[in-house]
Amino acid sequence: ALEHVLPKLGSLDVPWATCWGNHDDVDDFQAAHDALEGARHSLYRGGTTHGDYRIEIRRAGGTGSTQAAAQLFLLNSNRLGLGDWQLAALRRMQADAVRGAGQSLPALAFFHIPVFEQKSLYRPQQTPGVCHEEVCNEKETGRAVPVLAEQHGIRATFCGHDHVNDYAVRSRNVDLVYGRATGHAGYGGDKVRKGAKLIELDLVTGSYLQTTVFADGSRWKPV
Repeated sequence: ALEHVLPKLGSLDVPWATCWGNHDDVDDFQAAHDALEGARHSLYRGGTTHGDYRIEIRRAGGTGSTQAAAQLFLLNSNRLGLGDWQLAALRRMQADAVRGAGQSLPALAFFHIPVFEQKSLYRPQQTPGVCHEEVCNEKETGRAVPVLAEQHGIRATFCGHDHVNDYAVRSRNVDLVYGRATGHAGYGGDKVRKGAKLIELDLVTGSYLQTTVFADGSRWKPV
């Protein structure tokens, strides 16, 4: 699958990154890490950390210099959800980011399997969006959100896993956002139109907007 998809991603001529999901299984994980890191335009840097890494976003200064403006944290939730190793990695990456920038920067976090609060805080007929599938947070039981909120930098998290859910809840000032399934394969297209997330991050204010977009260019946002 990697041999098939990496050249296609590289041909788009835009930077790209990825995080691991529960169906991403290979015979040689290090070979997969190496392939991801070496692919054209790839920002993947999880080869020495089991798939946990961060991307620093910089904005241009007045004299052509750049300065850190935001962080993206990408975590490998594997088959069980965020656990001890991923949360320890997140703390290390947050500490590194603060040391480098001298302050806690606005950030977004990405992982595949949802956290417990995406189940416990959802209210049928009250939470905007769509939920056509039970939230499968696997073994994550609520330990992740306190760590995600510790440095007060992470504005939102984005997950997938449950193909026909597309909604957001809020816990400890962190938005916990579902992204519905995209692409031509995978289940759920009979219940929820396939789509992707467009995320716009303001590098001055640190605020963000998220919208579901479809292949024809139309957009959807829960009301």
